[in-house]
Amino acid sequence: MFLQEYAKLIGCEVYTVDKIVNELKISLREAVKQENELFAQKYAENKSVQWFCDLNEGGKQLRGMLLLLTYYANTQNLEATKRKAVPLAVIVEFLETSLLIQDDIIDMSCKRRDKATIHEKFQTESGMGRLDAGVAAHLLGMCGISYALSLIQSYDGAIQEAFYEMLQDTIHGEALDMLAPQQDIEKGLSSDQREELISGIAIWKTAIYSFEGPMYLGYLLSGGTSRDWLQRIGRELGQTFQMQNDLKALEEFRNKTGMTDISPYRLTAANAVAFRLEEQLKTLVRQRDKSDAVHARIWEQYPYDKVEKELKSRITEQWEFISKLFNSAHNPFGNREFELLKKYIEDLFE
Repeated sequence: MFLQEYAKLIGCEVYTVDKIVNELKISLREAVKQENELFAQKYAENKSVQWFCDLNEGGKQLRGMLLLLTYYANTQNLEATKRKAVPLAVIVEFLETSLLIQDDIIDMSCKRRDKATIHEKFQTESGMGRLDAGVAAHLLGMCGISYALSLIQSYDGAIQEAFYEMLQDTIHGEALDMLAPQQDIEKGLSSDQREELISGIAIWKTAIYSFEGPMYLGYLLSGGTSRDWLQRIGRELGQTFQMQNDLKALEEFRNKTGMTDISPYRLTAANAVAFRLEEQLKTLVRQRDKSDAVHARIWEQYPYDKVEKELKSRITEQWEFISKLFNSAHNPFGNREFELLKKYIEDLFE
């Protein structure tokens, strides 16, 4: 119903919501592919660069699309969005892929988008040991970051500054994510302190570079200036996104399929809930030298069903607040094109 009504409003059946979003997706994917070819030329005959490019062309390209749809919401010009905003969205995607490689190393993840992670490929296809594979993957990620930084030089100072800030904040968030579990063990954080720390990690590590940063870049490029509403909505979306990822990973954790984002040894929204519900679990996790029996007890005592119920409740509450922000008088997008951005975001959380 919404699509038909929107088409009537703009007076042209061709430009339905789905068509506009799909056109931007195709434009972005093609531009990323073209930039990948230039990137690969810098590292001739290096097969690991092709792994990077394959990863870069996969996924939803969420951050690039948020940048494009924000630009479009403020300009109401599809062709200008393709011409002016797509190149900046490509740079954001290069940064995203590079940071994913780093994040997978930190999480010791074996899979990314249903394929082996880069550090796993270095082990299985290049015969490297685990430590060397992690270093090689990290350096490949740094090549991607360096390439993105070279591309951003063609933009004005405000765009560059916002991009650098997004990168710095994300690195800060990753560092917090790595240090936080040890901080919890050493200081014995209270439940409230733990949840405050986890909220901070979600903002620095996820919200800023997944939502606030890309949308702000698109807004800046389109001539916008104020960041207040974008910052607020971006940080709420980021924390909700992190909780939803925990919720999706809960079944994998329940089945003990390996290290995941909600391993009991990491500080996440799911574990914050679990530690509140099961005090003994927190005590076990804080033990420095754990036996196999202790590890087994941690897996067994994790209150899966209760955590799932609590996370769903929190996500519902978050969405009620986010909906109010969408309709707030502070929302700078006073036009129907904003509905594309809003719908795209809502679809992410279905």
